[in-house]
Amino acid sequence: MKVLTSLLACCLLLVGCDDSDTQDVVERDQAFFRQHPLPPLEIVSGGGSFVLPLLPDTQFYAENNHRQRHLFRSEQRFPGLPYQPALAFFAQTFWLAKHAEVLQVPLVVHLGDVVENAGVATQWQTASGAMRTLEERGVPYSIATGERDVHEEASSDDRRSFLDRFADHFGPQRAAWQSTYVGSDPRGLSQVHLFQRYGQSFLLLALDWNPSEATLVWAQSVIDEHPHVPVILASHSILRRTDKGVAELSREDNASGVLLWDRLIRRNDQVFLTLNAHTDGAVHTRLLNDRGHSVDMVMVDYQHQYLGGNGLLQLLELDLRRNRLAALTLSPWVLWKRQVYPQAYKPCDTLQALHDCDQLMPEDSPGWDNRFQLELDYQARFSSFQGYSAQLPLQGEQASLLDQLQAQLGKR
Repeated sequence: MKVLTSLLACCLLLVGCDDSDTQDVVERDQAFFRQHPLPPLEIVSGGGSFVLPLLPDTQFYAENNHRQRHLFRSEQRFPGLPYQPALAFFAQTFWLAKHAEVLQVPLVVHLGDVVENAGVATQWQTASGAMRTLEERGVPYSIATGERDVHEEASSDDRRSFLDRFADHFGPQRAAWQSTYVGSDPRGLSQVHLFQRYGQSFLLLALDWNPSEATLVWAQSVIDEHPHVPVILASHSILRRTDKGVAELSREDNASGVLLWDRLIRRNDQVFLTLNAHTDGAVHTRLLNDRGHSVDMVMVDYQHQYLGGNGLLQLLELDLRRNRLAALTLSPWVLWKRQVYPQAYKPCDTLQALHDCDQLMPEDSPGWDNRFQLELDYQARFSSFQGYSAQLPLQGEQASLLDQLQAQLGKR
Protein backbone atom coordinates (compact mmCIF):
# COMPACT_ATOMS: atom_id res chain seq x y z
CA MET A 1 0.00 0.00 0.00
CA LYS A 2 2.81 2.43 0.86
CA VAL A 3 4.48 1.68 -2.48
CA LEU A 4 1.21 2.33 -4.31
CA THR A 5 0.69 5.58 -2.41
CA SER A 6 4.17 6.74 -3.33
CA LEU A 7 3.60 5.93 -7.00
CA LEU A 8 0.31 7.81 -7.02
CA ALA A 9 1.93 10.80 -5.35
CA CYS A 10 4.70 10.76 -7.94
CA CYS A 11 2.08 10.88 -10.67
CA LEU A 12 0.29 13.76 -8.97
CA LEU A 13 3.43 15.83 -9.24
CA LEU A 14 2.84 15.76 -12.98
CA VAL A 15 -0.84 16.71 -12.89
CA GLY A 16 -1.92 20.14 -14.11
CA CYS A 17 -0.31 22.66 -16.39
CA ASP A 18 3.31 22.31 -17.35
CA ASP A 19 5.99 24.63 -15.96
CA SER A 20 5.81 27.06 -18.85
CA ASP A 21 2.03 27.42 -18.53
CA THR A 22 2.31 28.07 -14.79
CA GLN A 23 5.08 30.60 -15.37
CA ASP A 24 2.79 32.39 -17.83
CA VAL A 25 0.07 32.50 -15.17
CA VAL A 26 2.48 33.93 -12.59
CA GLU A 27 3.83 36.59 -14.96
CA ARG A 28 0.33 37.54 -16.11
CA ASP A 29 -0.95 37.84 -12.56
CA GLN A 30 2.01 39.98 -11.52
CA ALA A 31 1.52 42.23 -14.55
CA PHE A 32 -2.21 42.60 -13.80
CA PHE A 33 -1.61 44.72 -10.72
CA ARG A 34 0.97 46.91 -12.40
CA GLN A 35 -1.50 47.57 -15.21
CA HIS A 36 -4.35 48.42 -12.84
CA PRO A 37 -2.90 50.65 -10.10
CA LEU A 38 -4.96 51.74 -7.11
CA PRO A 39 -4.88 55.24 -5.60
CA PRO A 40 -2.05 55.61 -3.07
CA LEU A 41 -2.72 55.49 0.65
CA GLU A 42 -2.16 58.73 2.52
CA ILE A 43 -1.23 57.44 5.95
CA VAL A 44 0.94 59.18 8.53
CA SER A 45 3.13 56.58 10.20
CA GLY A 46 5.97 56.68 12.70
CA GLY A 47 3.79 57.22 15.75
CA GLY A 48 4.92 54.16 17.69
CA SER A 49 2.94 51.35 16.09
CA PHE A 50 3.40 48.81 13.31
CA VAL A 51 1.26 46.33 11.38
CA LEU A 52 1.80 42.58 11.28
CA PRO A 53 -0.19 41.10 8.34
CA LEU A 54 -1.51 37.53 8.60
CA LEU A 55 -2.01 35.39 5.48
CA PRO A 56 -4.26 32.42 6.33
CA ASP A 57 -4.91 29.32 4.20
CA THR A 58 -4.13 30.35 0.63
CA GLN A 59 -4.75 26.83 -0.64
CA PHE A 60 -7.74 27.50 -2.92
CA TYR A 61 -5.96 30.43 -4.57
CA ALA A 62 -2.94 28.23 -5.29
CA GLU A 63 -5.27 25.53 -6.61
CA ASN A 64 -6.44 28.20 -9.08
CA ASN A 65 -9.76 26.59 -10.00
CA HIS A 66 -8.24 23.20 -10.84
CA ARG A 67 -9.89 21.04 -8.18
CA GLN A 68 -8.48 17.51 -8.27
CA ARG A 69 -11.27 14.94 -8.57
CA HIS A 70 -8.97 11.98 -9.19
CA LEU A 71 -5.51 11.31 -10.53
CA PHE A 72 -5.85 12.73 -14.04
CA ARG A 73 -8.98 14.86 -13.84
CA SER A 74 -9.78 18.22 -12.33
CA GLU A 75 -12.79 20.50 -12.36
CA GLN A 76 -13.52 24.11 -11.55
CA ARG A 77 -14.08 24.73 -7.85
CA PHE A 78 -15.70 28.08 -8.66
CA PRO A 79 -17.46 27.70 -12.03
CA GLY A 80 -18.03 30.74 -14.20
CA LEU A 81 -15.43 33.09 -12.73
CA PRO A 82 -14.14 35.58 -15.33
CA TYR A 83 -10.73 35.57 -13.63
CA GLN A 84 -8.40 33.05 -12.03
CA PRO A 85 -8.66 32.66 -8.21
CA ALA A 86 -4.88 32.99 -7.95
CA LEU A 87 -5.37 36.72 -8.54
CA ALA A 88 -6.70 37.01 -4.98
CA PHE A 89 -3.39 35.61 -3.63
CA PHE A 90 -1.34 37.94 -5.82
CA ALA A 91 -3.57 40.85 -4.75
CA GLN A 92 -2.76 40.14 -1.11
CA THR A 93 1.00 40.11 -1.57
CA PHE A 94 1.08 42.96 -4.11
CA TRP A 95 -0.97 45.22 -1.84
CA LEU A 96 1.12 44.35 1.22
CA ALA A 97 4.37 44.89 -0.68
CA LYS A 98 3.20 48.27 -1.96
CA HIS A 99 2.07 49.54 1.44
CA ALA A 100 4.57 47.81 3.74
CA GLU A 101 6.57 50.98 4.34
CA VAL A 102 3.68 53.26 5.23
CA LEU A 103 2.13 50.57 7.47
CA GLN A 104 5.51 49.92 9.13
CA VAL A 105 5.31 46.20 8.27
CA PRO A 106 8.35 44.31 9.63
CA LEU A 107 7.32 41.03 8.00
CA VAL A 108 4.28 39.16 6.70
CA VAL A 109 3.20 35.96 8.48
CA HIS A 110 1.88 33.11 6.33
CA LEU A 111 -0.05 30.73 8.58
CA GLY A 112 0.16 27.55 6.51
CA ASP A 113 -1.95 25.54 4.08
CA VAL A 114 -0.06 27.23 1.32
CA VAL A 115 -1.49 24.80 -1.25
CA GLU A 116 -4.48 22.47 -1.46
CA ASN A 117 -2.69 19.40 -2.87
CA ALA A 118 0.84 18.77 -1.64
CA GLY A 119 1.66 16.69 -4.70
CA VAL A 120 0.62 19.13 -7.42
CA ALA A 121 3.66 21.03 -8.64
CA THR A 122 1.70 23.82 -10.31
CA GLN A 123 0.10 24.82 -7.01
CA TRP A 124 3.53 25.24 -5.43
CA GLN A 125 4.68 27.28 -8.41
CA THR A 126 1.66 29.57 -8.18
CA ALA A 127 2.14 30.08 -4.43
CA SER A 128 5.84 30.65 -4.94
CA GLY A 129 5.11 33.32 -7.52
CA ALA A 130 2.67 35.11 -5.23
CA MET A 131 5.13 35.17 -2.33
CA ARG A 132 7.91 36.30 -4.66
CA THR A 133 6.01 39.58 -5.01
CA LEU A 134 6.99 40.34 -1.41
CA GLU A 135 10.62 39.40 -2.02
CA GLU A 136 10.87 41.66 -5.06
CA ARG A 137 9.88 44.63 -2.89
CA GLY A 138 12.17 43.61 -0.03
CA VAL A 139 9.35 42.68 2.37
CA PRO A 140 10.30 39.73 4.61
CA TYR A 141 7.88 36.97 5.46
CA SER A 142 7.69 33.85 7.61
CA ILE A 143 6.02 30.68 6.41
CA ALA A 144 5.44 27.18 7.78
CA THR A 145 3.43 24.12 6.81
CA GLY A 146 -0.24 23.36 7.21
CA GLU A 147 -1.67 19.87 6.91
CA ARG A 148 -2.45 20.39 3.21
CA ASP A 149 1.23 21.08 2.49
CA VAL A 150 2.35 17.54 3.34
CA HIS A 151 1.46 14.15 1.88
CA GLU A 152 0.79 12.43 5.20
CA GLU A 153 -1.26 14.91 7.23
CA ALA A 154 -1.03 13.01 10.51
CA SER A 155 2.74 12.60 10.41
CA SER A 156 5.01 14.64 12.66
CA ASP A 157 7.75 16.60 10.94
CA ASP A 158 10.33 13.87 11.54
CA ARG A 159 8.27 11.26 9.66
CA ARG A 160 7.43 13.07 6.43
CA SER A 161 7.29 11.68 2.92
CA PHE A 162 10.30 12.16 0.65
CA LEU A 163 7.77 13.49 -1.86
CA ASP A 164 6.98 16.60 0.19
CA ARG A 165 7.89 19.83 -1.59
CA PHE A 166 7.48 22.54 1.06
CA ALA A 167 11.20 22.76 1.83
CA ASP A 168 12.02 22.78 -1.88
CA HIS A 169 9.98 25.93 -2.40
CA PHE A 170 10.13 27.64 1.00
CA GLY A 171 13.09 26.08 2.78
CA PRO A 172 16.17 27.65 4.40
CA GLN A 173 17.88 28.60 1.13
CA ARG A 174 15.00 30.82 0.12
CA ALA A 175 14.34 32.06 3.65
CA ALA A 176 17.96 33.22 3.88
CA TRP A 177 17.07 36.08 1.53
CA GLN A 178 14.71 37.52 4.14
CA SER A 179 16.35 40.32 6.11
CA THR A 180 14.64 39.14 9.33
CA TYR A 181 15.62 35.49 8.98
CA VAL A 182 17.71 33.96 11.78
CA GLY A 183 17.57 30.25 10.99
CA SER A 184 15.54 27.08 10.57
CA ASP A 185 15.21 23.77 12.35
CA PRO A 186 17.36 20.92 10.96
CA ARG A 187 14.55 19.76 8.65
CA GLY A 188 13.95 23.20 7.20
CA LEU A 189 10.25 23.20 8.08
CA SER A 190 10.21 25.73 10.94
CA GLN A 191 11.73 29.22 10.94
CA VAL A 192 12.97 31.94 13.28
CA HIS A 193 12.78 35.64 12.45
CA LEU A 194 14.04 38.60 14.47
CA PHE A 195 12.89 42.17 13.82
CA GLN A 196 12.84 45.58 15.43
CA ARG A 197 10.43 48.48 15.43
CA TYR A 198 11.11 51.68 17.39
CA GLY A 199 14.06 50.01 19.08
CA GLN A 200 11.88 47.15 20.34
CA SER A 201 13.03 43.66 19.36
CA PHE A 202 10.65 40.79 18.63
CA LEU A 203 11.31 37.14 17.86
CA LEU A 204 8.87 35.27 15.63
CA LEU A 205 8.85 31.47 15.71
CA ALA A 206 7.00 29.89 12.78
CA LEU A 207 6.57 26.19 13.58
CA ASP A 208 5.60 23.20 11.47
CA TRP A 209 1.96 22.22 11.80
CA ASN A 210 2.80 18.95 13.60
CA PRO A 211 6.10 19.51 15.42
CA SER A 212 8.08 16.52 16.60
CA GLU A 213 9.81 16.29 19.96
CA ALA A 214 13.05 17.35 18.30
CA THR A 215 11.39 20.46 16.87
CA LEU A 216 9.93 21.40 20.25
CA VAL A 217 13.37 21.05 21.82
CA TRP A 218 14.83 23.17 19.02
CA ALA A 219 12.16 25.85 19.52
CA GLN A 220 12.87 25.95 23.25
CA SER A 221 16.58 26.37 22.54
CA VAL A 222 15.81 29.34 20.29
CA ILE A 223 13.82 31.02 23.06
CA ASP A 224 16.59 30.25 25.55
CA GLU A 225 19.15 31.87 23.24
CA HIS A 226 17.15 35.13 23.28
CA PRO A 227 16.19 35.46 26.97
CA HIS A 228 15.25 39.15 26.80
CA VAL A 229 13.26 39.18 23.55
CA PRO A 230 9.44 39.01 23.39
CA VAL A 231 8.28 36.02 21.32
CA ILE A 232 5.43 35.69 18.82
CA LEU A 233 4.60 32.05 18.09
CA ALA A 234 2.96 31.19 14.77
CA SER A 235 1.81 27.73 13.75
CA HIS A 236 -1.02 26.42 11.63
CA SER A 237 -3.18 25.00 14.43
CA ILE A 238 -3.22 26.43 17.97
CA LEU A 239 -6.69 27.86 18.60
CA ARG A 240 -9.91 26.59 17.08
CA ARG A 241 -13.41 28.01 16.89
CA THR A 242 -16.01 25.90 18.66
CA ASP A 243 -19.56 25.30 17.42
CA LYS A 244 -20.61 28.09 19.77
CA GLY A 245 -18.22 30.50 18.06
CA VAL A 246 -15.72 30.86 20.89
CA ALA A 247 -12.00 30.15 21.01
CA GLU A 248 -10.38 27.15 22.64
CA LEU A 249 -7.06 25.33 22.31
CA SER A 250 -7.06 22.86 19.44
CA ARG A 251 -7.53 19.26 20.57
CA GLU A 252 -8.36 17.94 17.11
CA ASP A 253 -6.08 16.22 14.62
CA ASN A 254 -2.66 16.31 16.29
CA ALA A 255 -3.88 18.28 19.35
CA SER A 256 -1.19 20.81 18.52
CA GLY A 257 -2.88 23.62 20.43
CA VAL A 258 -2.70 21.78 23.73
CA LEU A 259 0.78 20.51 22.91
CA LEU A 260 2.20 23.95 22.10
CA TRP A 261 0.48 25.51 25.10
CA ASP A 262 1.93 22.94 27.50
CA ARG A 263 5.41 22.71 25.98
CA LEU A 264 6.22 26.24 24.82
CA ILE A 265 3.61 28.88 25.55
CA ARG A 266 2.57 28.59 29.19
CA ARG A 267 6.08 27.94 30.53
CA ASN A 268 7.90 30.67 28.56
CA ASP A 269 6.91 34.11 29.79
CA GLN A 270 8.45 35.68 26.68
CA VAL A 271 5.65 34.24 24.52
CA PHE A 272 3.02 36.97 24.61
CA LEU A 273 1.22 36.43 21.28
CA THR A 274 0.26 33.39 19.19
CA LEU A 275 -1.06 33.28 15.62
CA ASN A 276 -2.75 30.48 13.69
CA ALA A 277 -5.29 29.55 11.01
CA HIS A 278 -6.65 26.06 10.08
CA THR A 279 -10.22 26.27 11.44
CA ASP A 280 -12.94 28.23 9.67
CA GLY A 281 -13.55 31.42 11.63
CA ALA A 282 -11.79 34.34 13.24
CA VAL A 283 -11.48 34.31 17.02
CA HIS A 284 -9.14 35.51 19.72
CA THR A 285 -8.72 34.89 23.41
CA ARG A 286 -6.44 35.85 26.28
CA LEU A 287 -5.06 33.13 28.56
CA LEU A 288 -2.73 33.37 31.55
CA ASN A 289 0.61 31.58 31.53
CA ASP A 290 2.37 29.93 34.47
CA ARG A 291 3.59 33.35 35.65
CA GLY A 292 0.05 34.71 35.63
CA HIS A 293 0.82 36.95 32.64
CA SER A 294 -1.34 37.40 29.57
CA VAL A 295 -0.93 35.53 26.30
CA ASP A 296 -3.04 36.92 23.47
CA MET A 297 -4.01 34.25 20.95
CA VAL A 298 -5.40 34.98 17.48
CA MET A 299 -6.90 32.56 14.95
CA VAL A 300 -8.08 33.56 11.48
CA ASP A 301 -9.16 31.49 8.46
CA TYR A 302 -11.51 32.51 5.63
CA GLN A 303 -10.99 29.65 3.17
CA HIS A 304 -14.56 28.33 3.45
CA GLN A 305 -16.13 31.71 2.88
CA TYR A 306 -16.91 33.37 -0.45
CA LEU A 307 -14.70 32.11 -3.31
CA GLY A 308 -12.20 30.41 -1.02
CA GLY A 309 -11.58 33.48 1.10
CA ASN A 310 -11.85 36.15 -1.61
CA GLY A 311 -8.47 37.62 -0.67
CA LEU A 312 -9.33 38.31 2.98
CA LEU A 313 -6.39 38.72 5.35
CA GLN A 314 -6.02 40.16 8.82
CA LEU A 315 -3.87 43.10 9.84
CA LEU A 316 -2.67 43.23 13.46
CA GLU A 317 -1.46 46.57 14.78
CA LEU A 318 0.91 46.45 17.74
CA ASP A 319 0.65 49.97 19.13
CA LEU A 320 3.49 50.49 21.59
CA ARG A 321 2.49 54.08 22.35
CA ARG A 322 -1.20 53.55 22.99
CA ASN A 323 -0.62 50.12 24.59
CA ARG A 324 -3.05 48.38 22.28
CA LEU A 325 -3.31 45.32 20.08
CA ALA A 326 -5.85 45.86 17.31
CA ALA A 327 -7.05 43.89 14.28
CA LEU A 328 -8.71 44.74 10.99
CA THR A 329 -9.76 42.22 8.34
CA LEU A 330 -9.40 43.38 4.75
CA SER A 331 -9.59 41.99 1.21
CA PRO A 332 -7.15 43.82 -1.07
CA TRP A 333 -8.57 41.77 -3.95
CA VAL A 334 -12.01 43.38 -3.57
CA LEU A 335 -10.40 46.79 -4.19
CA TRP A 336 -9.29 45.60 -7.62
CA LYS A 337 -12.24 43.35 -8.35
CA ARG A 338 -14.88 46.05 -8.19
CA GLN A 339 -12.75 48.25 -10.43
CA VAL A 340 -11.59 45.74 -13.07
CA TYR A 341 -14.35 43.09 -12.92
CA PRO A 342 -17.50 45.08 -12.07
CA GLN A 343 -19.66 42.41 -13.72
CA ALA A 344 -18.38 39.87 -11.19
CA TYR A 345 -18.48 42.20 -8.18
CA LYS A 346 -21.27 41.24 -5.78
CA PRO A 347 -21.87 43.81 -3.01
CA CYS A 348 -22.94 42.62 0.42
CA ASP A 349 -26.29 43.39 2.01
CA THR A 350 -24.70 43.73 5.46
CA LEU A 351 -21.26 44.61 6.78
CA GLN A 352 -21.05 41.21 8.49
CA ALA A 353 -21.70 39.01 5.44
CA LEU A 354 -18.82 36.77 4.35
CA HIS A 355 -20.26 33.67 2.70
CA ASP A 356 -21.78 34.90 -0.56
CA CYS A 357 -20.54 38.38 -1.44
CA ASP A 358 -17.53 40.66 -1.90
CA GLN A 359 -16.79 42.15 1.53
CA LEU A 360 -13.98 44.69 1.73
CA MET A 361 -13.69 45.14 5.51
CA PRO A 362 -16.11 42.83 7.35
CA GLU A 363 -17.40 43.80 10.76
CA ASP A 364 -17.68 41.42 13.70
CA SER A 365 -20.35 38.74 13.92
CA PRO A 366 -20.67 35.63 16.14
CA GLY A 367 -17.58 33.49 15.61
CA TRP A 368 -15.95 36.15 13.44
CA ASP A 369 -13.68 38.57 15.32
CA ASN A 370 -12.87 40.50 12.16
CA ARG A 371 -12.07 43.65 14.09
CA PHE A 372 -11.00 43.94 17.70
CA GLN A 373 -8.98 46.13 20.03
CA LEU A 374 -7.30 44.97 23.24
CA GLU A 375 -5.45 46.85 25.93
CA LEU A 376 -1.88 45.60 26.23
CA ASP A 377 0.77 47.40 28.30
CA TYR A 378 3.87 46.23 26.47
CA GLN A 379 6.35 47.66 28.96
CA ALA A 380 4.64 45.97 31.90
CA ARG A 381 4.14 42.71 30.01
CA PHE A 382 7.81 42.51 28.98
CA SER A 383 9.25 43.67 32.30
CA SER A 384 9.57 40.22 33.90
CA PHE A 385 12.28 39.22 31.40
CA GLN A 386 13.77 42.70 30.88
CA GLY A 387 12.39 42.65 27.36
CA TYR A 388 11.18 46.22 26.84
CA SER A 389 13.55 48.36 24.78
CA ALA A 390 11.23 50.63 22.78
CA GLN A 391 12.33 54.18 22.07
CA LEU A 392 9.16 55.91 21.04
CA PRO A 393 8.97 59.20 19.12
CA LEU A 394 7.42 62.29 20.63
CA GLN A 395 3.66 62.14 20.96
CA GLY A 396 1.99 62.74 17.60
CA GLU A 397 -1.52 63.76 16.74
CA GLN A 398 -2.18 61.13 14.08
CA ALA A 399 -4.71 58.36 14.49
CA SER A 400 -3.60 54.75 14.65
CA LEU A 401 -2.51 53.08 11.41
CA LEU A 402 -5.58 50.86 11.18
CA ASP A 403 -7.94 53.73 11.98
CA GLN A 404 -6.37 55.77 9.18
CA LEU A 405 -6.54 52.83 6.79
CA GLN A 406 -10.14 52.07 7.62
CA ALA A 407 -11.15 55.71 7.17
CA GLN A 408 -9.50 55.94 3.75
CA LEU A 409 -10.71 52.65 2.33
CA GLY A 410 -14.20 53.24 3.67
CA LYS A 411 -14.50 56.24 1.35
CA ARG A 412 -13.61 54.30 -1.79
